[in-house]
Amino acid sequence: MGARVRRGRLIGAGDETRHRESTMHSDRVLILFGAGASSGSEPPGIFVPPLGAHLFGKLVDFSPGVWGALPDPYPLLFQKDFEEAFRKLGEDSPNPLSSAFNPTAPCPAQLTGPLLRKMAEYFLDFAPSGKSLYVRLMTRIKEKNWRGVLSTLNYDLLLPIALEKCGSRESLRVCFPHGCCAILIKPGQLAGNPVLIGLGNRIDAELIFEWDVTTARQRLRDETVPPAMCYFEPDKSVCTGHAFIKQQRSLFEQAVREAKTVILIGIQVRERDGHIWDPLAAANAKLVYCSPDVDKFAKWTCAKRFRGQDIALSGTFAERFDQICKYAGLS
Repeated sequence: MGARVRRGRLIGAGDETRHRESTMHSDRVLILFGAGASSGSEPPGIFVPPLGAHLFGKLVDFSPGVWGALPDPYPLLFQKDFEEAFRKLGEDSPNPLSSAFNPTAPCPAQLTGPLLRKMAEYFLDFAPSGKSLYVRLMTRIKEKNWRGVLSTLNYDLLLPIALEKCGSRESLRVCFPHGCCAILIKPGQLAGNPVLIGLGNRIDAELIFEWDVTTARQRLRDETVPPAMCYFEPDKSVCTGHAFIKQQRSLFEQAVREAKTVILIGIQVRERDGHIWDPLAAANAKLVYCSPDVDKFAKWTCAKRFRGQDIALSGTFAERFDQICKYAGLS
């Protein structure tokens, strides 16, 4: 479901129709990974992506010249609420009707593109080890010839690389409702380096999945256009690949609608992310929710679902790995 991950290109909507029967009506299981899945995917001591509460500090350490150079009051705002701070920054531009308006003067909204590119470059640094839970899960998927659907809300490459390591890249569908740090515009699609200001820009062009991390990193440094990944702000707005992300969300909705079981790993209940939680609320599928804190999910499912078939697994990805496999048909 979604974009099949292939070297150099992404399969589009036309290909999805041809493959729907083989991917959606075998196991009819959807596994959705969130930030908690990636941050808890490795044994202690191995480099993993941080949860949102710690992301700003990590980005400042990684990019002191961009993330570490934000003007006041933004550092404090990002520490308090990352998503709201990003939205405020994206809207912070001078009034063009003001007598003091200077179109060439710098403004905070001009930082949205550079900030997103540096964030993408940061997430490129993460790769699964041989002990990764992603690798363990993809290994079982390969061994069982599993034909469910995988989806991730994460910008990192842990899931795609694990699929590559286990030889399942060509046989499974991966859906990216929030995009990914390595989905870039195909070289030569844009003339020049456009300057993007704020959150309202939209660029649609042919995309590729850049598997070579060195190439992806260099392009993020040399070009002004960010990858096809959402801004980390409440509305999850998109600049690059707007049509692609819209398609991915539509495919995610279809996957939820057709699934018998949806497994949610390390995902916060954020009802304002309606493209995720509205389809889940309406799903006929059984939801299996894995997180150290299940209270909010329990309240949400009581308020929105009233079906009684949902299951909350209190614990981390590692602690509940075997149960996740059982519900996914991978025991």
